[in-house]
Amino acid sequence: MQIGQRDGAEDSNAQPVKRRFHTTAMDGLRRHGKQLRRWVAPCAGLLAMACNSETMSKQAVAAIDGVEITQRELEQELRVQGMASGEVSQSSANAVLDSLINRKILAAEARTLGLQADGEYHFARRRADEQLLAEALDRSLRRNLPSPDAQAVVRRLEQQPWRYARRAMIVIEQVDLPDASPVTLDSAEIGQTEALALEATSAGGQVSLGGRNWRLVQRTPYSLQPGIQAALATRDIQAELTRQKSESIIRTYREKGRVRYRYGFGPGAS
Repeated sequence: MQIGQRDGAEDSNAQPVKRRFHTTAMDGLRRHGKQLRRWVAPCAGLLAMACNSETMSKQAVAAIDGVEITQRELEQELRVQGMASGEVSQSSANAVLDSLINRKILAAEARTLGLQADGEYHFARRRADEQLLAEALDRSLRRNLPSPDAQAVVRRLEQQPWRYARRAMIVIEQVDLPDASPVTLDSAEIGQTEALALEATSAGGQVSLGGRNWRLVQRTPYSLQPGIQAALATRDIQAELTRQKSESIIRTYREKGRVRYRYGFGPGAS
């Protein structure tokens, strides 16, 4: 009986200890619960990302319904938006990527709704396709052109100095509309007549351009280095030769009778 009584006494004394341990453990979990959740959630997210990445190829940067967006496609999107892939920050690249993803999502939804049969979409797509192909031809023609010789570059520099050695940023304002905002011109982007007329005008003086009277507010020279002038002249020569080649292709098509007009349309139609 005494042994039994001791066992019972020990059991009755152990119950409070167990309860105290349980209470202490639960209190600890409650105290650290928020901290645990802060660690577990990101880890779960990283684990999900790792699992998703394992299902994509090495060239992919994202995927929509299993259709991958490659690194090359992202780089092309960056170029279209005027960003160099080697110079853009990761946050900017991610923003462009998300914009690309959003566009693809909306395009996929439009296909689901059958909007590819829409008439306006059809003609806009054909026009865009033609424009892109014309630009591809322009690049191809330019790549295949021989580089202009040094004499051609020198002649260009001498014949159009307002585009190179005397290139300037010009600010003018309309005399008859004093409240109108001033207009800024790049002398390399205007014609010879206008460029020479502005060169001959002092600050505050008036000049007639396009049938209107203008006042020269400011003229700021670019002061381009000779090497940069030569590079710009080379680029302009190549662009002009490319344009001439394109015009020759168009002229050949027309001369061979490959273009026909319906009565009442085309050159000479009233």
